[in-house]
Amino acid sequence: MLLLLTNIKSMPEVNKKIYHTSKQIKIDTSENITNFLEDYASLCKMYNLSLSHEDEHGGFIIEECTDDNIKWVFEASTNVNN
Repeated sequence: MLLLLTNIKSMPEVNKKIYHTSKQIKIDTSENITNFLEDYASLCKMYNLSLSHEDEHGGFIIEECTDDNIKWVFEASTNVNN
């Protein structure tokens, strides 16, 4: 598989705490969530694509990969209990 050049300058670090929407508190980020986010960032870099958000209608947009788009996903809240 051919790796493409991307607009990512460096991989961000996953936050140690993540906001849990149901519990309405910050919890420790699980290894599962950390691995998911790191794998997501690697896929973005590999394909030079990432998710962004369409504010007007609430959908996602697939865009060229940028640091800001990766950081945005890394700031997600969770509703997972593991």
